[in-house]
Amino acid sequence: MDFLTWTKHLMKKDPIRVEEENTVGEPCLPRGKREYPRFSFDAPLEYSRTAGSPIRGAYAGNVSETGLLIYSVDDLQVGTEIRLLVFYPDEYRLDNFQGVAKVVWKEYHYEKEWKGFKYGLQFVYMSEIDRGKLREILKRALNQENNLWKQRVDLCPKTMEATL
Repeated sequence: MDFLTWTKHLMKKDPIRVEEENTVGEPCLPRGKREYPRFSFDAPLEYSRTAGSPIRGAYAGNVSETGLLIYSVDDLQVGTEIRLLVFYPDEYRLDNFQGVAKVVWKEYHYEKEWKGFKYGLQFVYMSEIDRGKLREILKRALNQENNLWKQRVDLCPKTMEATL
């Protein structure tokens, strides 16, 4: 898929909260609360280990105010700090935020025709401008999630509404 097609695909997607991977919750019950909730966030990114090292590509899977889940073919060690440039759709244009993050966990990851690694990153540094962009992304994702929950409550049986 070329970059333009991929970007159009991203602009159509609705971010939703990701609480635990590979778990299915009841459709009418709210998920557990985290201090910093994660939201689905499909976005390309570039990173480098140091200022002089080559720029590599990766793909984000979810985001929170404190970190990011990414997929990469590169084998990074836990504790490695990387410089990030994350691209995301903003209305009808492509925007980005950047910062420095540390690899806090790592897992092997396999899909149909792809194998690599899944990393949990914790933001170490981000400028106030970029932090504001990230907060806007999270605010929009939360608003979309709240709208989805309102729609789900309307579909739930009367007995389930009382639990919300």
